[in-house]
Amino acid sequence: MKYPFDKPKITKEVQAYIKEQGGCSFPNIKYRPRAIVTTVFGLTDYVRWVRDNGKRVLQSGWPGIEIGVDRGGSVSHGLEVYASHDFGRSDFVDLKGRLYGSEVRLYHEQGFRIMIAHMDPEEIKAEVMQKLKKGGAIPSGQLLGNAGDYGDVIGKHTHTECESWGYNGEWLDSCPLLDSVLDKKYDDAFDKISEGEILKVYRRCEKTSMWGMEEIFKDFRELCDRKQIVFLNKYQAITRDARGRYSTRYSTRKVFGM
Repeated sequence: MKYPFDKPKITKEVQAYIKEQGGCSFPNIKYRPRAIVTTVFGLTDYVRWVRDNGKRVLQSGWPGIEIGVDRGGSVSHGLEVYASHDFGRSDFVDLKGRLYGSEVRLYHEQGFRIMIAHMDPEEIKAEVMQKLKKGGAIPSGQLLGNAGDYGDVIGKHTHTECESWGYNGEWLDSCPLLDSVLDKKYDDAFDKISEGEILKVYRRCEKTSMWGMEEIFKDFRELCDRKQIVFLNKYQAITRDARGRYSTRYSTRKVFGM
């Protein structure tokens, strides 16, 4: 699982955008004020979907792979969800409470898409929903509504994913802007997950703590195969579909602090 692309070239356009945002820490982002991060991006000991008496259920004690960031919190910590950037396009998918429940999709001209899951359509502001349904622009700082528990979840929270995505609908294997940010922020941004990190997670999990190394790495490969992941670390997860196309998911927390 070596990194499949060349390291990014930081163009003048990217440098200008980062400077405009106040630097790589993106200090002006407003998304989930005071909300608590409840999951780790990448390989995690959080939970795993397993089969139990023929049903697909979430069970703890197993390693899993998370390609988004969950943020929760009580009402006192604030349930409000805000647009993190100026997004030129948007859309909304109501999954009728299945899996992610719903998806608020926000498209940025720099080549990435933010997806926010589990918001109940009733909890999204009416004027925002009108824009989402028409594919309209959503400005930075816009209050979208409240975090929800719509879908296969326990407790109100947001599941947030950031994916390389062409602003005009074209396929993008990675986002040059986000790759440049990672390159500037982290020395190990393009290193694959190490064997030591894999073993550490598996040893922490009740169901796999006594497994041998061969069983652990076999299971890890199967986890990646199920999600079509060809490269993974705590910053990025790169997938490849049946047509051989790459797509990159980025940790919103590591890139934007959100």
